[in-house]
Amino acid sequence: MLEYLVKALAKDAAEKWSGLAYRHISPTFDPLSTRGAELHGGRWNKPGTPALYLALSMETARAEFDRLVDLRVQAASDLHPRNLVRVQLNLAEVVDLQDDSVLRELGAKDGRYENLSTTLCQAAGEMVAGTGASGLLAPSVTGIGTILVSFPQNFTAEDEANLIDQTEVDWT
Repeated sequence: MLEYLVKALAKDAAEKWSGLAYRHISPTFDPLSTRGAELHGGRWNKPGTPALYLALSMETARAEFDRLVDLRVQAASDLHPRNLVRVQLNLAEVVDLQDDSVLRELGAKDGRYENLSTTLCQAAGEMVAGTGASGLLAPSVTGIGTILVSFPQNFTAEDEANLIDQTEVDWT
């Protein structure tokens, strides 16, 4: 069922998406690098698949940072300095996976996205990337806002991701 849903969405529902997105990174990293996600995988990609994870709001970027702190069982200060990066994106084919039927297949219960199965999310993300889509939209597992996962390896002449700026933030 999941494969059917994702393929149907990717084929029929991929739409253009343009907007501003955010991510938090160490200032020593390239702000548009997909290397970390490619090496380690993420919720929506398996290791080996390049992916650029972005939040659609600063509030979501902050929530994702707080989750990272919790997952690593570290003090927020241990992850500083930190930059908030703004990226302007124009993407030709983005698949929106925020539909309730898709989220239920991925393990969401009662609208609680922290229940999403990482294994199923990765499978869905791999299917979306495999269709050649530029990216996907999904709810943040923090329960706050939406994330955009772009797949730069699928970018065509219609797709672009441009760094606008980066500012040091203190989220301790």
